[in-house]
Amino acid sequence: MSAPVAKILVQVCGPEVRARICGRANFAASPDFKSLIEAMETRGFRQFALDLKDCQIMDSTFVGVLASLGGRIKDAGGEAFVELANPNERVAELLDDLGIADLFRISGRDFSGLAAEQQVDCSSEGHSKAEMSRTSLDAHEKLMAMNPDNVVKFKEVTEFLAEDLRRMSAEGGAGPRANT
Repeated sequence: MSAPVAKILVQVCGPEVRARICGRANFAASPDFKSLIEAMETRGFRQFALDLKDCQIMDSTFVGVLASLGGRIKDAGGEAFVELANPNERVAELLDDLGIADLFRISGRDFSGLAAEQQVDCSSEGHSKAEMSRTSLDAHEKLMAMNPDNVVKFKEVTEFLAEDLRRMSAEGGAGPRANT
């Protein structure tokens, strides 16, 4: 039995997108999180504040999606930022170990007044196996590109994911729906 994925509560406050990530931010939650942030960026948002107080853990796929956002926003400059509020020690160490902590503002900001306007359904059931694999491959490639020390950590997983995607493509499609 797989662990439940993260629940993401979202609120737009002026120029800032605020989100509370509750539970396990893992590969299954990554496609929906990626879609959310890309939609907000398309609408012109460049300020993201994520409350991680209730986030138990992040896996490397979710961190890679987050790092992609952090890199794009950091490059935007000006008033753009990604703030990670209240990360637990395990998450903070992961960001530091992967060499990407400098992409984010780390804070102890209080989000107790966050009233979710939207809840993102992070169930992997709506995504094909190919989409899940593509999201994971992209996230790991981004982590490797951002820090050369990550190449040794993720080389095998990226090779596996790339081969899996090639196989699915050769078999003529996106593959079966993901069931986690």
